[in-house]
Amino acid sequence: MFDIAVIGAGPTGLVSALTFAKAGYEVVVIDPVERAGVVASENSDASTDLRTTAHLNPTVKFLRDLGVWNEISRNACALEKLVIIEDSSRNPTSGRPKKTVFDPLEVGNQNFGYNVPIKDNLEGLARLAQANSSITMLFGVGLKTIVQDDELVSGILTDGETIEARLLIGADGGNSQVRRSLGIGVKKKYTGQTALSFHIKHEEPHLNKSTEIYSDGGPLTLVPMSRQNEEHESAVVWMQDAKKANQLVNYDSDLFASRVREKSCDTVGQIYSCSVINSRPVLVQLANRLIDRRVVLIGEAAHLLPPIGAQGYNSSIKDIRVLSEVVLESQNDIGSSATLKRYQSLRLPDIYLRTAGVGALNFLAWSGNPLLQTMRLTGLNLLQNSELLKKTAMRFGLN
Repeated sequence: MFDIAVIGAGPTGLVSALTFAKAGYEVVVIDPVERAGVVASENSDASTDLRTTAHLNPTVKFLRDLGVWNEISRNACALEKLVIIEDSSRNPTSGRPKKTVFDPLEVGNQNFGYNVPIKDNLEGLARLAQANSSITMLFGVGLKTIVQDDELVSGILTDGETIEARLLIGADGGNSQVRRSLGIGVKKKYTGQTALSFHIKHEEPHLNKSTEIYSDGGPLTLVPMSRQNEEHESAVVWMQDAKKANQLVNYDSDLFASRVREKSCDTVGQIYSCSVINSRPVLVQLANRLIDRRVVLIGEAAHLLPPIGAQGYNSSIKDIRVLSEVVLESQNDIGSSATLKRYQSLRLPDIYLRTAGVGALNFLAWSGNPLLQTMRLTGLNLLQNSELLKKTAMRFGLN
């Protein structure tokens, strides 16, 4: 029997396992895909996943304290500024789009955090988990169903084996088998958009700036990456309505690169090359509840957000931090009803607030409605002209 069973060996599941192992618990991690030394993410094969994840400062601090940051950060790039460009309403005099710059020095930070390739993140976490004597890794076998009683929770696996634990953590992504096994429904909204993720090599240095361009169809975000072979490189997430996105991925490479340069307002100059493009539908999804008897949902199993504002993975790390604090406070029974109810009461308000905020931000970011475009521009002007509002916005995003 284990203290904790973690379903899902993506970044959220692995950080969970390492967190509770460090606290002295015996942990088992279960994932249906056979891994040969490298653990893939909740939704993608690590060997082909070119996405990156912004690790904001609270997440970096948590991972440093956990002792994993050095293992995953060899190609991390500091996020030293955030630039938001409103490209739907150009200045009638200069012809230039409205630009708002957020500087972390204004709130006492050297940077907002770091951009980390998902592949590096997974490989580093996997090495640490596999080397930890308190963590058992079971790969190539999935969860079939869950059996609960007052003392234990049992996971019936697809190979017929049964794993018993005092607490089961569902960290198995947006299509969570844990959630389905328990009959927990979701509130789900498809935005009608597709997120295209890829890397670009470009002419001008990014200067460690993350740039978000708001215009019709969806925002395009350029996130700086560390230099490779003396070349300037950025990760791009381009959100477009599904029909337009499908057209874009069928363009030849030169035409696609020219469209990226045009959409990016020429912020990094000539686009020399684009990597393979990954595409995903953009969803807003929230589980109807976070807990069941001796079971808790975290990460994308609990809340799935559009890739805007760097809130997704950082909210997952906050799940882990709060859950570990509550479990350690409980002392006696880590999976008790009282423990899990306290976790849910602490996390739900923040999850609701961020889900609503990110959903509204995404809607405002891509809407072509003239009134909403005016609202976007007015909001950016307020932020640019009010030091208090700008600092408040930065602190909220970093919290």
